[in-house]
Amino acid sequence: EKPVLQCDVVIVGSGSGGSVAASVLANAGYHVIVLEEGARPTQHFGGEQEAQRYSKRLSYTKNGIPLWQGRAVGGSTIIHDGACLSLPPHICKEWAQSKGLLDFQPGGPYEKSVRAVLKRLQVTPPHHINQVNHKLRDACIQLGYRWQTIPQNLSPRKDQLSESGKYDRLSKDTTGFIAFGEDRYGQRITAGKTFLADAAKSRNCFLLDQCRVTRIETSNKSTVSKYPGVVFKQALGVSCQMAGSDKPISIQARKCVIVAAGALQTPLLLQKSGIRSPHLGKHLKLQPTVAVFGFSDTEPSSLAQGVNGHEGPAQTILCAEQEQGAGTIIQATSVHPGWIASQLPWTTAMQFKDRMRRFRNCVPFICTLQDKSEGTVRLCNGTPVIEYTLIEEDRNKLLGALHIATKMHIASGAKEVTTTNLRDKGIFTHDPTVVEEYLGQCLKMNDIEPCLVSNAQMGSCRMSSSPADGVVDMYGEVWDCQQLFVLDGSILPSATLVNPMITILACVHMLSTKLAQRLRAADGISVDEETAARAHQIELVRVHHRLELNQEMMRQVVLKKTVKVVVGLAVLISLFLLWFLDLFSSSG
Repeated sequence: EKPVLQCDVVIVGSGSGGSVAASVLANAGYHVIVLEEGARPTQHFGGEQEAQRYSKRLSYTKNGIPLWQGRAVGGSTIIHDGACLSLPPHICKEWAQSKGLLDFQPGGPYEKSVRAVLKRLQVTPPHHINQVNHKLRDACIQLGYRWQTIPQNLSPRKDQLSESGKYDRLSKDTTGFIAFGEDRYGQRITAGKTFLADAAKSRNCFLLDQCRVTRIETSNKSTVSKYPGVVFKQALGVSCQMAGSDKPISIQARKCVIVAAGALQTPLLLQKSGIRSPHLGKHLKLQPTVAVFGFSDTEPSSLAQGVNGHEGPAQTILCAEQEQGAGTIIQATSVHPGWIASQLPWTTAMQFKDRMRRFRNCVPFICTLQDKSEGTVRLCNGTPVIEYTLIEEDRNKLLGALHIATKMHIASGAKEVTTTNLRDKGIFTHDPTVVEEYLGQCLKMNDIEPCLVSNAQMGSCRMSSSPADGVVDMYGEVWDCQQLFVLDGSILPSATLVNPMITILACVHMLSTKLAQRLRAADGISVDEETAARAHQIELVRVHHRLELNQEMMRQVVLKKTVKVVVGLAVLISLFLLWFLDLFSSSG
């Protein structure tokens, strides 16, 4: 027999969602087991080459768009670049009004959770702005664009602090080395250092890394008896396997099962476990980005003279000129040789070599889109398939952002500019006529899909106020199954435009706090009347949904039986007619 472990709550995934849920529930007194398929990362990743980091953390859509994922204890927080931006107010308003998610209203529970998350992550204004971000800010000022600084959750090294504890600008800033999954000097404040550590301190949480969950175990018999005739599917636990072993392990959850494996893995696990919803694995948002490169000089520079985009925090300035209109923002990012080499277009060997020689002068601006395009995540013969197609409206918005980013490079004094388009030869900016022609070409670029990269995925199990619109309810509980919750980026109703880490952390903090209150109520511990009333309202919606499903199932059963009866009668009539014709012909 396979080994059996028991707990109150089992959580699949240890990233932005799983870590917060574990912290809240463990500190509420519940015994929690967290399962993570990836390994525990070492504090410093300096021994890895860029190619090794990319191969571990990249997946691809069917048409080749790279998708960054965490795949380790801490999930996507270990590849986060330190930028901590809250959900823009106009998107909060949209979720509250258009989606019916009232917790996102101004002054609601979500805002309270945002404050709690920012405090725990030690988010502060940037301690340093590097030259790449300086150029972005200078371009915004020169062109009259709106801009803002980006708060950070990066800690400077002790040798970068003066005796008074302030950042010493004369010392070498190494926070640029946190990009793309690296943390050479341990400066990133991750989920492992905060929320998972809080859960461990409670002594109610146990973490199993390198453990792959194969299925969520469910039962079709509900323990709820106050709604006669209504049968709910109910989550009982999970089946999993440790790395290097083919022996299955069963983990039984007395209270609930939480899936927090991310927007790509969560819908696949639910599909394998027999969860049904017309929205499951659909509405996938990739929030695609595309880069524009500027070179501040036409000749290679020394370390002392170069822009040195690998030094300092990656993203400290944001251009918000088209944030609400076109739904795009422009930011800078870190410069590392492998990433630059993979993104620069190849036209001729000599041009590519010349650009790589000027690596220290490279300034990348990246354009991010709040996409209306939607993708899908599904299983095809047991193999995960991710599909995503950019609609024409989103393509035009990205091209408009490329156009603006190119103008910003020119305004900041770039000597050469190029996009990541494979056919783009780029231009030297000394000739105004060539510049104007190139800016016009940016708006007509057709093959932009090969240039796209996704740093964040969301929406594939979206939250809704009705089972007709999403996979989970306003508490994160799956409409189709009791005691099964999804608490990660897959429940976000739309793309967030900014990096979604803070949004996911705050959203899960809010929902797991409500879950703790709900579990306490089930244990006989009193909760406030508003919480009880909203929980009862959701329960009634769920019962109504289950009754509708039961009626639909009965209609399908009746239809199948009717079809069988009709087919049987048709066969009998056909046989009778054949017999009659045969009898008539023989008598004739």
